[in-house]
Amino acid sequence: MLQSVQTIHRDSEKNNTTLEKNTSHPKKITRASTIVLALLPLSACGGGGSSPTTTAPPVAPPATPDFTEDPTNVFVARDDSARTLDKGTATANLTVTGKAGDDSITTGSGADIIIGAGGGDTISSGAGVDFIRGGEGLDTIDAGSGDDVIVVVGTTSADQYDGNDITNPAGSGMDLSSLLSLADLNGRTVSEVVSGETIDGGGGNNTLYIYGTVDLTGVTLTNLTQLVVNSDVTLTQAQINQFTTIKGDGSSVLNITVPDGADGVVLDFSNVDLTGIGEINVSGNITITISSLADLEGVGNFITSGGASFNLAFIAGETPTEISLQEISDMFAGVTSINLGDHVTLKVDAPELLAELGITSISGNGSLQADDTIEARTALDNIVLEVGAIYAQTDNFTTAEDTQIYLSISDDILGNDSSLYGSDVTFNNISLSGSSTENATVRIDYDLGVVIITPNENYTGALELTYNISDFEGNQTSGDVSVDVASVDDPATAYGATAIVSIGETRKLSIDGIVEIGGIIIDRDGDQLHIQDVDSDLSSLVIHVVSTTHGSV
Repeated sequence: MLQSVQTIHRDSEKNNTTLEKNTSHPKKITRASTIVLALLPLSACGGGGSSPTTTAPPVAPPATPDFTEDPTNVFVARDDSARTLDKGTATANLTVTGKAGDDSITTGSGADIIIGAGGGDTISSGAGVDFIRGGEGLDTIDAGSGDDVIVVVGTTSADQYDGNDITNPAGSGMDLSSLLSLADLNGRTVSEVVSGETIDGGGGNNTLYIYGTVDLTGVTLTNLTQLVVNSDVTLTQAQINQFTTIKGDGSSVLNITVPDGADGVVLDFSNVDLTGIGEINVSGNITITISSLADLEGVGNFITSGGASFNLAFIAGETPTEISLQEISDMFAGVTSINLGDHVTLKVDAPELLAELGITSISGNGSLQADDTIEARTALDNIVLEVGAIYAQTDNFTTAEDTQIYLSISDDILGNDSSLYGSDVTFNNISLSGSSTENATVRIDYDLGVVIITPNENYTGALELTYNISDFEGNQTSGDVSVDVASVDDPATAYGATAIVSIGETRKLSIDGIVEIGGIIIDRDGDQLHIQDVDSDLSSLVIHVVSTTHGSV
């Protein structure tokens, strides 16, 4: 039996397969052939086997988050594309930094630190004391509730700020190093503030910190109570009116603009705490309202633009206020008009200043005081005076119920009245006014120089009176007197013989002015009546009310 071996050769050049069969026969036969191989399932060959195995599709890798968290609660945008971070339900304190994209950042109730960086970012934080810096781009900021801090940076010069301006800006005691570095502040050529931005402090007492030269006139500002200026900021009158505290570093500049053609624009500084402001520049027609010049002690200089109408209005106070023309000149370079409220007196101590300041009118319910000189009369004759030449101030007094009140004519009534040039005023008469005519009487004792006011018995409340005065030049005016009649607790009055009560013995005691309401014995002013048994160690005291009548029990 012949044994044979088949060998398959691959001809790489011809891409053919050669089958070579070797036998013991000396003659070698070589033949080229092509073999086609096909793989078939076992079942196709008539054999058994199982169904083919199904392979599950590969699991997609998790999406890359828009903000990378590293370490815990510290998030950074992964690139300069528009990215979103929604942590509105978070209660932890988060630190979030965006990049150049138009990012959307929402945080929760923690004390968060948010830096928008570049791009037009939308930043919304919840409750908690948040520190927010929008950065460059058209940003929209809603700081939510809490006493939040918002920082904006304008253009600056090289080395304009040092470390203390970050850790204690304008002496505020606030450390802003979590939002700022000196590299962020110094040598900036691009302002982070863009017209059309919105900065909403939300609830709480919120503070806006300004660095560099910043123009906020095109920015919507709401719910901000404090402004800290570390340089030069321009605002509208409407914007600045929302702040109750404005603090500067001593050289800070406020530029206040008024829309062209606007009239009746009022800037109220009477309730604003102004400190450390080196200069306030006002452009446009405006009225500054203050209660006294002390409201502006924190301002170095007030400068008004040429041609603008700058008016001063001194509002009425509870106590008399006196200001002088010299004090006004020391603070303002020019004033168009002055309005004096009740209890405000303007002393014309330097009449020539009326012309130098450019004052054209003085009006209001207050008073003027001037020396009776030719210079003073001439200066005042050259302006419009819409205040009287004689002034009667309102007088307020208090008395007890069922008590007469005596008022000195010279001291109590005329003591705060005056005439323009200092002449004496004369008391003419006084009378009750309105419903007070039914509740009191008034008479004048000229010998004693007093007015005697007698309220009706048991009357309490206000009494109003009007009096008239005149000066030697014939000027007349009227003034008001207000008397508050205060209620007095009337004690219960007992009458009848004093009785010593023994066990088993009864006596009847009448007490004037006692009534029973709801089972409680009270006196005429509504106070509960207390009866004490002085011999309580001997026996208990039993009080039995047989009946009640008006005025006795």
